[in-house]
Amino acid sequence: AAALPRDPDQLGAWFKQVHPKRWATLLARRKLDNEGELIAFLRHMMEEGLSAHEAYEGLIRLSN
Repeated sequence: AAALPRDPDQLGAWFKQVHPKRWATLLARRKLDNEGELIAFLRHMMEEGLSAHEAYEGLIRLSN
């Protein structure tokens, strides 16, 4: 398994680069106005104790 960035900002940037269609889906489905709100959501998930891997899995599930 690849090492995921542990910083929410870096993880968000990495996810956007690797999964651009999923990133767009997340923005649309979550009804977020901009990418900053999605990064804030990701930061919140990680501050609540999710590891980078768990946050990544959460983003994948939410973007399905």
